[in-house]
Amino acid sequence: MKKNINFNISIDFITSADKVLFAEELAVLLRSGMALSEAMQVIYDGTKNNKIKKIIASLQHASEEGTELSEALAMHPNFFNSFFVNMVKIGEESGTLVKNLGYISDTLKKEKEFKGKVKGALMYPMVILGLAVVVGFGIAIFVLPKLTELFSSLDVKLPLSTRVLIWVADNAQVYGIPVFLGLVGIGFLFKMALLKPKVRYFFERVLFMIPAISSFMRNYQLASFSRNMSVMLKSGLPIGRAFEVVYGATTSEVFKRYIIIMQNGVTKGMSLEESVEQIPEKKFPPMTKRMIGVGERSGSLSDSFSYLADYYEEATDNFTKNLGTIIEPFILVLVGLVVGFIAMAIITPIYNFTGQVQ
Repeated sequence: MKKNINFNISIDFITSADKVLFAEELAVLLRSGMALSEAMQVIYDGTKNNKIKKIIASLQHASEEGTELSEALAMHPNFFNSFFVNMVKIGEESGTLVKNLGYISDTLKKEKEFKGKVKGALMYPMVILGLAVVVGFGIAIFVLPKLTELFSSLDVKLPLSTRVLIWVADNAQVYGIPVFLGLVGIGFLFKMALLKPKVRYFFERVLFMIPAISSFMRNYQLASFSRNMSVMLKSGLPIGRAFEVVYGATTSEVFKRYIIIMQNGVTKGMSLEESVEQIPEKKFPPMTKRMIGVGERSGSLSDSFSYLADYYEEATDNFTKNLGTIIEPFILVLVGLVVGFIAMAIITPIYNFTGQVQ
């Protein structure tokens, strides 16, 4: 295996399934008594993805040089996030590396399954809306201009709906492609702007004002937060440090601020229950706060977080399953109104013309 490894490797395309497989294989090999360097060699030989091979090669090289596995993993932040690195580090410090690798694998599996359900449920309405927009642009640019020529040749007074249709067709012919490209450009710029924490925080605050979306976002973030906290505490991580790791793994800027509030409260000597009480009930419902308090007082806080994670994952899953049923009537009504307007705009002048001929 080559030893001159470039540690700055682009790995954006590596999936969460690759991370799960790596954690599982490494746990099995280390449990069998195999040395870390030898385990890396076995994983390297069984991997077909060349980019992953380079990462594993760099990990083996680092371990042979005496570098801790957690430090070697931290050299690849795009692949091993703070959750992964800290779980390994805790395992190294406490002698429970194999056990923690199992926690990592299980957590990544559940996270992948959870995100897959959400994306799958949102796919249907997004595809329908996307197709509607594409078909609408196609009709406006390629079909309507031919109809306007027909209407212009008719010696009749055109109704308002037809005049509106002609106006849309004329403008679509001239500005359609630039407008489409402009919308794509705006979408790209908006996506880039969301990379900035302040912009993302403001956007999230707006979304949290919309009742249905707010409930979905809250449940999704609480499920992720609770799952990560449960795993962190089960691995033996102190709660203050657990907040640091979970903060890095949280995607919501709004919830990151709540994590800081809880962390500061615990640092000042408050109980976790008292710290959570500082957060608005709309973001942390009373049931969640009570569960955390009960778990803290009974010494089973990790189990309480695990229960909360299951509860909010189920709530999010139920919402996404019903989303298609909720949105479908609105999409059908919208499409029906557009089709009806176009049909009326086309048929009315032709009907008036035939009436004059008779």
